Amino acid sequence: MFFKKLKKTSLTLLLSLFIIPFNVFAYSNYLIPGGENIGIQIQSKGIIIVGMYEVNKSYPAYDAGLEVGDIITKVNNEKVNNIDELVSKINELKKRKEKIESDIKEYQGNQNKYGNDIILSAHFIIEYGDKAWVLYAGNHDILSSTYTNYKTYLEHIRYYYNKGIKFYDQFGTVGKLEENDHLQGLH
Repeated sequence: MFFKKLKKTSLTLLLSLFIIPFNVFAYSNYLIPGGENIGIQIQSKGIIIVGMYEVNKSYPAYDAGLEVGDIITKVNNEKVNNIDELVSKINELKKRKEKIESDIKEYQGNQNKYGNDIILSAHFIIEYGDKAWVLYAGNHDILSSTYTNYKTYLEHIRYYYNKGIKFYDQFGTVGKLEENDHLQGLH
């Protein structure tokens, strides 16, 4: 008798669990999107990380300290609103990184050729009262793409501005000079 009652109660319980529909509600302050796209548009203030993928046997996002649910709002301190802007910024940074790596190789080659001590730019300036004149400025041909000469001019301007010089004259600039050029030695 006991087993009949147990069988009937068990059968009723199983039927109520699997046949009769019921609702379960869960609430959270956070939404972490994931899975397959079903056409729901989520408005966010940035790009939500919904997963991480292995790239060349590593997880770059995880290695950078990112986690699922994080929201990316800026790249290199510049705002990004969508995935296209994010990809564009990353590609821009990749190009800049490649340029820097190329420059480093060029610098190392010149360092091997010339050693640690090389003068890339030299300027001769005369000061008198609140005036300054650049009488000579020159730069080495190597690393000319770094515009060292112009950086030196910028530092002059800052230096003389902070010193209170009111007149600073560079006498203009002249291109590459040859020995027989009548401007040789003048600037």
